Amino acid sequence: MAGSTADEDFNKKISRMLDFWDSVTPDTDEWREKIADIHPNRFIREYTRYKYTLTNGDFVKAESSLPEGYILESVNLKELKHRNYSNANRIQDWAEAWGSEERFDSSGCGCYIRNDDCIVSWSLSDCCAEDRIAIGIHTDPKYRKMGFAKKVVSAVVQRCFEKGYNQIEWLCVSSNSGSKAIAESLGFKLVNKYIS
Repeated sequence: MAGSTADEDFNKKISRMLDFWDSVTPDTDEWREKIADIHPNRFIREYTRYKYTLTNGDFVKAESSLPEGYILESVNLKELKHRNYSNANRIQDWAEAWGSEERFDSSGCGCYIRNDDCIVSWSLSDCCAEDRIAIGIHTDPKYRKMGFAKKVVSAVVQRCFEKGYNQIEWLCVSSNSGSKAIAESLGFKLVNKYIS
C-alpha cells in the first residue's frame, strides 16, 4: 500500500478489492496504521516477512539421494492432469498464477517428490521478471523434517539457473524457521525484512 491514506474513495475501492485472506504490505507508517481500517479482516495483524536471494555462485546444491520408493519428478502440468496423485491439484492450483500452462512451461518450473500416488513435497516458481524468478515450497505435514523440502528446492533452483535466470528470490514469514533454514543451507542470502 503506497500513496496518500487521505483519499477515502480510493480506500473504499481498495477495501472492496481485498479478500479476507489477502496480505498487504504498507509503504509508510501511515499505511501501517490505516490497513486495519480498510481491510475486510478486522482481526488482521502485522507480521514480518524475509526476502532472500540466491545467485549461481552462492548456490550450495543439496545431496540428491532419496529413500527407496520416493521419486523426484519435474512438474509437467499437462501430464499431471492425467495422474491420479492424491494431491496433484495443489500443484495445479499454485501453477495457475502463471496464467497458462504454456507460460509456466516457457518461463516457470517446478519439481515434486512423490511416494506412490502421494506428492510429499513440491517447489514451484511463483513469478518472474527479467532475469529474476521467485520460488516457493510446500511439504505435506506428514513428511516434514525428513529432508524432502531441501532436495526438491535444490532441484528447482538448478532448473531456474538452467533456464537462464541469474537471481532466485525466496520469501517467507519470520516465524517459519524451517523455511529460513532451507534457504540459508542452499546459499540464499537475506536481503531485507519488511512488515506485511
